Parts: sequence; C-alpha cells; structure tokens
Amino acid sequence: MSIATVQFESEILERKIMYNALLPDSGEGPFPVMLLLHGYGDNYNSWLQQTKVAVYARNRPMIVILPDGSNTFYLNLATPNSVQPAFHQWGRR
Repeated sequence: MSIATVQFESEILERKIMYNALLPDSGEGPFPVMLLLHGYGDNYNSWLQQTKVAVYARNRPMIVILPDGSNTFYLNLATPNSVQPAFHQWGRR
C-alpha cells in the first residue's frame, strides 16, 4: 500500500485543500473507494495518526481517501458566515 498526500487550490472554497490517499500496490482496478471524514478539530492526518486504518487497508483492494474538511462540517464555507451548497462540489472546476 502507498500513501499519497495531495494538495490543490480549490476555487470554490477559496483555499488550499489537502487529503491523504491510501492506494493499493497491486491488483486491477477499478477499485472501490472509501471516504473517511474526520471529526471537528481534526484534519486529514487524524485517521492515520489515531487509528489503524492503514493496517486494515494494507491488504485490501481498495482506495481510502482522507480529506481535510477543516472545521467546516464539510460545508462550502468560502465566504465567512455563509452556508453554500453541500461539500459535493469540493474542488470541482
């Protein structure tokens, strides 16, 4: 299993976004994808640092995505004190 850390600029959220991706080293895709969302006050590294998710995913043919939602409750909060549409547009250009 490989762990990739990705950073990109989101035009919608008007900030840089980070996430970790746990990727299988072998097998043929397409692979199922599991998205693990961290809790309030945590970040995209929390699952790796506080759980054994990497151990559990090591020998499974799947991709695990660990996005950083900051403290936004996974809402588009580009403008302070505003609630935009749900996080489904995250990073879309």
